[in-house]
Amino acid sequence: MKRRTFLKGTALAGSSTLIAAPAIAQSAPEIKWRLTSSFPKSLDTIFGTAQLFAKYVAEATDNKFQIRVFAPGEIVPALDRGLIDAAEFNNATSDRLLGFPDVAKNCMLQSFHQCSEQFEILFNKSKYDALPAKMKAVIAGATEAASADMSWKAVDRYSKDYIELQTKDNVKFYKTPDSILQDQLKLWSEILEKKSAENPLFKEIVESQKAFAMRAVKWDQDTNISRRMAVNHFFGAKPKAAAPKKAAPKAAAAKKPAAKKAATKKAATKK
Repeated sequence: MKRRTFLKGTALAGSSTLIAAPAIAQSAPEIKWRLTSSFPKSLDTIFGTAQLFAKYVAEATDNKFQIRVFAPGEIVPALDRGLIDAAEFNNATSDRLLGFPDVAKNCMLQSFHQCSEQFEILFNKSKYDALPAKMKAVIAGATEAASADMSWKAVDRYSKDYIELQTKDNVKFYKTPDSILQDQLKLWSEILEKKSAENPLFKEIVESQKAFAMRAVKWDQDTNISRRMAVNHFFGAKPKAAAPKKAAPKAAAAKKPAAKKAATKKAATKK
């Protein structure tokens, strides 16, 4: 799933000079934009990334470039009222913060429809094109910094909330069956073929993505080792040590020759 934020802007020109202000702030116009996130305010790991992006831009321009961040509505109430049968958002942290565990206790893991994440900001092209080159550079740096910050924090947050979903919220997790994953790939191939036939740009993008994936994934699979063996070695259940074999009691072993001797003596007496 792409983590999307949408920017719509209205540039407001003004003339003001600040003593000892950064050079970019001295020469830049005052700009105010609006940014609508695809994620609600409760998702501080994602919605907060948009806020962090806006903060970086403001600080780098001495508040000459201000971006206000807005959030959309919620989807959990629809699941709770039975208007939808199931819902998926993004990750363990998002699910907890949105309140999914309060209305659903079963969760399916692993799917091709969202096997990776990325932070994305979509701009109003005409407004972006009208920005000074230095402002565009600020946006580029702020986007990369905010995206990296989100990725670093996500690993820590997701793993903690994944545990708490199970231990505190009593959510049961299940791996999506391979048969369903195979059907996903089959249906997606059909969609790609249909959309590529309808839209030349779509076809061009898909072909570019496939070429990159073929090269990059092959490198990844050939070069990077699977972590499963190491995880099982360090954190998996340890095999139980075999119990030592017990030696036969000496007293019992000593009785056998005596019993045999007694039987021989009795047989000789009968003769």
